[in-house]
Amino acid sequence: MEDGRELLIAWLHDPPDKALDIRGHVGRACRYLSAALAAPVDSSDLQGHHADQLASATERLPMPKWDAEPAALVGADEVQLIHPLAPSCVIRSPDGATEAVREEEVQQVIAELVDGVDDPSSRFHALWRQLPDRLARIRPLYGRLPADTRVPDHTVWQHLDTTAGIHTVLADPHGGVFLSFSIGPVQSFIAAARTVRDLWTGSMILSWLTFRAMLPIVEQLGPTAMVYPSLRGIPLLDLWLNRREALHGKLTPPEQAARKSPCIPNRFVAMVPWGEAGGRAVRLADDCRAAAAGAWRELAGAVHDELARKLTGESPGWDRHWNAQVDGFFDLRTSLVPWRACTDSVLANLLAGTDDFATAFPEAAAVRQLETAVPESHRVNYPQRSAGQWQFRLELSARALEADKAIRQVPPPAQFAPGERVPAKCSMMGNMNRWGPPIRPMPPPSGRRPPRTSGLAAPAFGRASGSARWR
Repeated sequence: MEDGRELLIAWLHDPPDKALDIRGHVGRACRYLSAALAAPVDSSDLQGHHADQLASATERLPMPKWDAEPAALVGADEVQLIHPLAPSCVIRSPDGATEAVREEEVQQVIAELVDGVDDPSSRFHALWRQLPDRLARIRPLYGRLPADTRVPDHTVWQHLDTTAGIHTVLADPHGGVFLSFSIGPVQSFIAAARTVRDLWTGSMILSWLTFRAMLPIVEQLGPTAMVYPSLRGIPLLDLWLNRREALHGKLTPPEQAARKSPCIPNRFVAMVPWGEAGGRAVRLADDCRAAAAGAWRELAGAVHDELARKLTGESPGWDRHWNAQVDGFFDLRTSLVPWRACTDSVLANLLAGTDDFATAFPEAAAVRQLETAVPESHRVNYPQRSAGQWQFRLELSARALEADKAIRQVPPPAQFAPGERVPAKCSMMGNMNRWGPPIRPMPPPSGRRPPRTSGLAAPAFGRASGSARWR
């Protein structure tokens, strides 16, 4: 993975307990990072972090500087965290929001997680995966603290993940891109199930193939590059992390029951670098499709080898349709939406048919106007007029992928055996050719003619009138 040290700094630029003591959060972040990297980190490494600014402008309403007015600071004891599905349910920590910051316990957990892990990339993986859970077990409040106490609609962990993902994009001078991936067909594949085991197997295959398609991005850019779905706690990723030599024994492997959970959908969205003329994004998209196709061939190959041990001697030629149908079964699609090319006018034109952003998206335009309501002396040193860009670029990415999927792939023609009229069809999936020996037509009984049909014959269409006449 690229530059694990910088990625770790981007991810832990805000301390997990920032909301408990906002005034001293920069110093605590430096001390936590120094413990995480086993090397000194000072405030100059955190100042002017563009990924943090872009993530903040994307996630929140336009806000003044946090230290512009002392009376504007909101303490954690004044914040009420309301459950999004039950507004009457106010989430409170059992140990109270007024609990003082306990810096020593956070540093101790960080030190335990990185103990024996040398390279920064592996340290990032260990902390990203385990630090939220470990701190929440000590104090449940650590899992609920907001990124900004004035807009407590997302946790600090979500902000840290977004910042780290954006950092990998901004490291490329050519900008970023939303890469969308989809594997299908889903409905017809699942509908072919005849038992509950079939349903689970089909879902697990799709989940596993999608995860394998993610790995080129996860390996190069880290799990925070994923916009959807979130990968923290996903059993397949935990298994992958446990197999890494630097993290072997540092992470708790998922339980057997969790490994059987097909918890990844058939599509994902990631933010990746664009590269020169889009070259890097195109290569990553190709790698994702190739990884999924390779995983499918790997799975199908294991099944083929098992069947071959039992069938080759008895039924030669049983697998003549195997490669053609396996290679053409799944439809792997990707789309790329470069950020810099998707300006406000382009988004408005493509999504709403007008060049004016305010006309196309009046709600987002109204949110942008909030920045002008902040006194100039209280404004932050970065623009906050990007409301809607993230959402509408994602919508455009989804539409581009759906438009590409409307172009259907043509399956390869069936291969006929000598003397075979039509390959037999599968009894479970009628659009697939059956695997097995060729079925040749039986000759009619000797000395007998085929029976004639009685009654009305098939309609014949006249040339002049084009209407049907019976004969």
